[in-house]
Amino acid sequence: MPRLREESHQFLTFAYPNHLNRQWRLWRALGEAQSKCEHVAGAPLPPHLAEELSAIYMAKGVHATTAIEGNTLSEQEVADILARTADLPPSREYQGVEIKNVAAALVSIDEAIKDGQPLHLTVESVKALNRQVLQGTEHEPNAKPGHFRLHQVVIGRYRAAPSEDVEYLLDRLLTWINRETLENSDADTQFANAVIGAVTAHVYFAWIHPFGDGNGRTARLIEALVLARSGLVPLPAINLLSDHYNKTRDRYRRMFDEARAANDITPFIFYAVDGYLDGLRGQVEHIRHVTLRTSWVNYVHERMSEEPEGATRRRRRDLVLALSNMGIVKRAAISQLNAPLAAAYAVKGEKTISRDLGRLVSLGLIVRVGRHHVRANSQLMEAFLARKADPPELAD
Repeated sequence: MPRLREESHQFLTFAYPNHLNRQWRLWRALGEAQSKCEHVAGAPLPPHLAEELSAIYMAKGVHATTAIEGNTLSEQEVADILARTADLPPSREYQGVEIKNVAAALVSIDEAIKDGQPLHLTVESVKALNRQVLQGTEHEPNAKPGHFRLHQVVIGRYRAAPSEDVEYLLDRLLTWINRETLENSDADTQFANAVIGAVTAHVYFAWIHPFGDGNGRTARLIEALVLARSGLVPLPAINLLSDHYNKTRDRYRRMFDEARAANDITPFIFYAVDGYLDGLRGQVEHIRHVTLRTSWVNYVHERMSEEPEGATRRRRRDLVLALSNMGIVKRAAISQLNAPLAAAYAVKGEKTISRDLGRLVSLGLIVRVGRHHVRANSQLMEAFLARKADPPELAD
């Protein structure tokens, strides 16, 4: 082992902290995270909704990992780039290239997983990731995509590993992470090892800093890859850590510094797992909302199919679906909820609205809130959730 590394980079121990197994709060969080991943993976979504959700979380992840490095494109602009609908001005096209490169790397991970490829981390595969990240970008002039740096690097107050040591250190890191996450895991520990290994690989890679540019993005791609290849983390969830780091960017950098100074990565692991769990909770809630909405729309169509066919049935169905997006609505506003309803009610009188509301109440599709308000009865889809009482009657 190179002597310089031993003297100046003692925090590169290539071993998990000895006390990690005694951190009960960490293991409780990891247990919940595994449960949430199983929930996401097992969500019964139609293909078009699954694709929509995957696109949303891909955009979030790509936006996050590039924003950390200074890319100023918004999440919506990133989503437009991925959907091939963006029209960036020439002055910002270079930022679009950064987005496309990271997205292409994530897609390649996705495709490899679907094809059953092992995704064994090697020095060459990591070089390929860095090459993909930097290709065609305005990277540092002394950086060559996919090639180790040949110069000393200082990041803030931190002096990265000597350039002559980086290949040795990276090879040792990858050998260790492959062993811990692929070979030393059983069914009970595989998920925890994947998450802890992914976070640790990210931190160690950033400390080694083997390339002239793109180290942060490459580190977070390695993290996503380790999660994805476990087979226990659904693809929409592999970028949640990057999203967490971006949202807490100041703390993200501070946790790096503190872990290095204390020679202990444990606090960084806690920080990462806590944020990952928050992201998974949000993802589960998002999926729950989409699933309930889909079930409710299907139920409305099923109930309305029992009514006589014609314009009245279509108008009442459209009224329920419009109310479904609006919470509690004044009865006086019913005829103006959207343009089609406004047109339908323009040639009808108030009695038509009263008859429509009365019939929909009897079908159980809407409920009255006091004397002057109504809402869609979409809570029917929440059969096993604790029910909330309706709010008190609202004033006119």
